[in-house]
Amino acid sequence: MLDQASETAVLSLLKWQEQGLIMWPMDLELQLPSAVEGAESLAAWLGREVRWQGGDQLIQFGRDGTGSLYCLWSYSDLKGPPPVVFLGSEGELDHVAESAEHFVRYLGAGFDFGFGGWYMIGNLTPTEAQRRRQLQAEIEPCYGPLEVQPDQLDQQQLAGPHPCFARWVEAVKAAPL
Repeated sequence: MLDQASETAVLSLLKWQEQGLIMWPMDLELQLPSAVEGAESLAAWLGREVRWQGGDQLIQFGRDGTGSLYCLWSYSDLKGPPPVVFLGSEGELDHVAESAEHFVRYLGAGFDFGFGGWYMIGNLTPTEAQRRRQLQAEIEPCYGPLEVQPDQLDQQQLAGPHPCFARWVEAVKAAPL
C-alpha cells in the first residue's frame, strides 16, 4: 500500500508522461505502481523465488530502455514515505531518491538517473529543451524548487534516513526459501 504523497507523485509523473513531457532523451518509462510486478521483477532479477520479510515489498513504477527498474521500497520499519530504488540491468542496486517527491523534483530540474547517480542531460534539441521547461513549470508549483543539486549527492545522501538497499537485496537473496 502506497502512502498518499508517493501515490500522488507517481500518478503525476504518469500524467506528464501521457502529455508528452516525459520522453526520450529522459530514459524512463512509467507505469501504474505495482507490488505484484515488483515482486515478480525482483524474483527474475535474482533468478529465484523471493520470501518477503515482515511488510517488505518493492512497488515497481518504471523502467528504462535497458530493462532496469525503478521501484518504491517499503520495508518493515519504514517511517514516512518509501525511497526510490533502482535495480539495474547490469546488476546495479542503487538508491535514487529519498522519496517519490524528491524523484519528481530531480526530474523536473532536468536531471536523469544512471550509472549510480544523477546527471544533467546535455545537448537537447530545441523541442526537447522546451519539453523540459514545460515539465519544470508543471513540477515546481506542486513540489517546489530543488534544495540541492542531485548530481552532487552520493549514494548515502540519496538514501537519506533509509537503510542500504543493496544489503537488503543481498539478505533477501540469502534467505532460505
